[in-house]
Parts: sequence; structure tokens; C-alpha cells
Amino acid sequence: MWKNIKKYFTLIPSQIIELLHKIGIDKSIAYSSGSRIVNASAGIFTILFISIYLSKEEQGFYYTFGSIVALQVFFELGLTNILTQFIAHENAHIIWDGERICSGDQLHISRLAHLLRFTKKWYLIVSISFLLLILSGGIWFFQKYSPAADLHLWFIPWILVTTAASANLFLTPILAILSGVNRVKETSRVVFYQQLIMPFAIWFTLIAGGGLYVVGIGYWCSFVVGVAMIRCSKLWRILREINNIEISDRVSYKTEIFPYQWKIALSWASGYFVFQLFNPVLFATSGAVVAGQMGMTLAAVNGIASFSSSWISTKVPTFSGLIALRDYVKLDRLFNITMKQLGVICSIMLLFFWIVIATLRYWDVPLAFRFLDLLSIAFLEIAILANQYGNGWATYLRCHKQEPLLVNSIVGAVTCGLSTLFLGKYFGALGMTCGYAILRVVLTCWNYQVYKQKKSKWHTLNN
Repeated sequence: MWKNIKKYFTLIPSQIIELLHKIGIDKSIAYSSGSRIVNASAGIFTILFISIYLSKEEQGFYYTFGSIVALQVFFELGLTNILTQFIAHENAHIIWDGERICSGDQLHISRLAHLLRFTKKWYLIVSISFLLLILSGGIWFFQKYSPAADLHLWFIPWILVTTAASANLFLTPILAILSGVNRVKETSRVVFYQQLIMPFAIWFTLIAGGGLYVVGIGYWCSFVVGVAMIRCSKLWRILREINNIEISDRVSYKTEIFPYQWKIALSWASGYFVFQLFNPVLFATSGAVVAGQMGMTLAAVNGIASFSSSWISTKVPTFSGLIALRDYVKLDRLFNITMKQLGVICSIMLLFFWIVIATLRYWDVPLAFRFLDLLSIAFLEIAILANQYGNGWATYLRCHKQEPLLVNSIVGAVTCGLSTLFLGKYFGALGMTCGYAILRVVLTCWNYQVYKQKKSKWHTLNN
């Protein structure tokens, strides 16, 4: 009998490994999704702490802070998103030996080094500009739309938030570059520990009575951990290796990056009007309490979306490398499997969240009423799931260093922005989420048609 029991338990690890393999979890996804699991799990406790230690009004400020900080997309202009792809295309022609470049075409090695130096200069300017403009713009917004709120409630916390967000903005492209040289596992580990430290900083600050200071303190802790982990690891040696390369060939910003970046920039800037306009509009039209309910609901469903998107985001260097080598058969096989896994994971988690909130509301648990009503949550979840598929197809196309979804993004921004402003003003959160769900489904169907057409056209021309 003991032998049978022992045999059973020795099978469990292999069965678990086989299951993880079937749903597509490799080491990169393990760290990337792991950080998001930690973030999502910690988010549950954070929601509890917020409901206990912050008033409903403070909750509204808490989530509106994040929506205004998201305006950084108008400053970085999509460069972070494309850096990994540009770096991966150059890295496909370079061979590494640990943290050293052992061989490769000098043209591509030099272009890799130039991309790093260009990025540091670009983001230094962007980070300073972001700090000055967002800091002053946020002060104007909160004074105008919440004049009755005590200035001491949000003024200093807002300064802390914007300075920390500016510092993190400068760090983000460094991680994108390292991912591009196929260090996805290592950079995902950095993000994992950044996400691990943030909730603890938030909880301790809330317990200590820090109020809205929690947002800025969390951002600063994330930045310090990120810098420390890069500096004390082989990632720093990789950056030094690239930085010390003598540049003989450069990437032309005007002819190579800008023609692609301006399209990405418009797409990402358009995304603000699609995803981040809810809280400021509700804050201005319905008050801080409703904005807080929207913010908490978005935090939950976006956490699910962020977790499931690990399946596609960690594959960007691989997709870009296969495209550079024109191995389209392997590319499409990997992409199709990844999209199926992403869809299943996201659907199950969204359904589970809705059931949990419905159960809590049935038993009149106060926490449930810090979220939106069940119908509004359902509309948001439909939109989130549709958007996950749209983002997957967009990622595939952008790995070709092309942006064929620009028109789609602009139309989506205009229609969703107008829908949010009009329906939010006259029909509140329910009207806003209903309009959003309908538009996202329509726009996702349009994205799929573009994906099919462009994939067929590009791969036929390059074969």
C-alpha cells in the first residue's frame, strides 16, 4: 500500500507540469503572470483595506489619481511599446554568451547600442515634462471639480504620486530594452518583485493612517526595488555591454522610428479615451463616490485582463524574432495556441469575479457595494474580453513593425470618448458601461478583419 501511495504522490508534480504546459505557462509567463497573480491577490486585500481605512470620497480620489497619471501616454508617444520590437529585430542577428556579445553583424550591434542611448535621452526629457505638466494639471482639476474637499486631503499626496510616476516612467523603457534582447524571464522577475513590494507598502501606510499617501508611497517603493534589482543583477552588465559599444551605424529616428511611432502614439493616446476617461468624467459629473466605485471595479477587471495578457505580451520578442527570420509557419502556430489559452483564462476569471460580487451582494456584504452594480460589471467584462482579443491581433501585427490599426484606434477613441462623456453625464455609470461594451464588440470585429487581411498580404509578399 505504501508503494502505491508513494507512486501516486510522485506523479503529482509531473501532472502539474503537464497541465501548466498545456495552458502555455513557461518561465517567462510564470514570472510575468506571477507578478500579476501577486498583484491581483494583493489587490483583493487592498480593496478590503481601502474599504476599511479610506472614506468613499477618498476612494474616488485614489482611483482618479491613477486615471490622471495614465496621461503619460501623451508624453512617451508609444515609444515604450515599440522598443521591444525594434530591439528584438536587431537582436535576432546577434549571438550572446551570457552577458557578453560573442558574435553578430556589426551593423546590428551598433544599431542596438544607439537605440539604448537614444532611449535614455528621450525619456529624460519626457519624464521631466510629464512631472511639470501633470502635477499642475492635476492640481487644477481637483480644485475645480472637488472644491469642497480639504486641500490637505489630496495636495501633498498628489505631489508624491506625480514625482514617483515620473521616476517610474524613466525606468519602464529600460525594462523594454532588456526584454528585446531576450531577457524576458529576468525582466519579468523584476516586475514580479516590484508588484510584490507595492501592496505591503500600501497596507502598512493605510494601517498607519497615511490616507491618500498610499498611492505615491507604493509607486516609489516599486521604483526603488526595480532600480536595485537591475543594478545588482546581470541585467546591469548587459546594459553596460550595450552602452559601451562604439556606434558606427545608427537607427534613424526620422525615417525608421517616427513613421511607425506616430501611428502607435495615436493608437495609445486613443486608448486613454477608451480606458481611462471613466473615472475623471464620473468624478466631475457624479462625484467622488461613484468615481470610486468605477475605479474599484476597473481595478478588478483590469487586473484580470493584465494577468491573462501575460500569455501574449511575453511572446513579443519571440514573435518579432520569427518575423525577422520569416518563419511564418512557426509564428502562426505559436500565436494561435497563445490566443486560445488567453481567451479561456480570461473568460473563466471574469465569470468567477461576477459570481463572487453577486454572492456578496445577495448577503448584503458592505464591501460589494464599493463596486458598481452587477449589470454595469457585466457590461465592463464583455468589453474587457473583446478587447483582449483585439489586443492580441494588434500585437501580432505590430510585431511586423507596422501599425495598420491606426484608423480603428482613432475611431474607437472618438466614439468611446463621446459615448463616455454623453452617457456618463446623462445616464451615469450604467449608461457609460453599456455604450462601452457595444462599441468594444463592434471595434474588435473590425480589428479581426484587418488582422486577417494584413497577415495574408504581408506573408504572401515576403515569401
